[in-house]
Amino acid sequence: MMPKIQLASGMHIDARSANSQVKMLTALQRLHAEGIAFESLKIGKFCQYAGVSRATFYRHHQDLQDILAVELLKQIGAFEHRVDQRTIMDFQNGSALIVSALLDARRLWQLIVWAHAEDRARSLMIGAVQRVLITRDYPSADRTFISEWLGTALLTFALQTAQVEPAMPPAKALSLYRTLIPDLPPIVN
Repeated sequence: MMPKIQLASGMHIDARSANSQVKMLTALQRLHAEGIAFESLKIGKFCQYAGVSRATFYRHHQDLQDILAVELLKQIGAFEHRVDQRTIMDFQNGSALIVSALLDARRLWQLIVWAHAEDRARSLMIGAVQRVLITRDYPSADRTFISEWLGTALLTFALQTAQVEPAMPPAKALSLYRTLIPDLPPIVN
């Protein structure tokens, strides 16, 4: 029997950085709720609004979309940790866990659409899928194709369900997920 490989890498963020991230994410959420166009945001004004210095911002981010990328990485890490806690992971359990995580991050997906950060999110989702495929020993040629397809499909599913008003009921989202996104295929050599 193959030993279980842990997905979660244990990304640790120091308390000050985490506090700054929360302030910046909260500021983005407020600006989005106020209907401010993302394109109109300037770093200096944003930092004042968020209550962080420009130096703090640039120490951790190259632009405002990076705030969302960091948050998505945190969400992916939390999801991987939940997967690692499971003793049995089949399509039924896995799909329920995935849909729950995607629905829980609804506000983040809405911010990603608002900030036009879909391409960054896609890269992060593809990377997350690739890590899963590596732990399942998929051949590298298949990993690339499957991770790009599945990462893009997961992102599309997340973005579309996040835009549904009122929020889609979890049971309906799970049913749609299981219809639209199949289980990973068995390894074929």
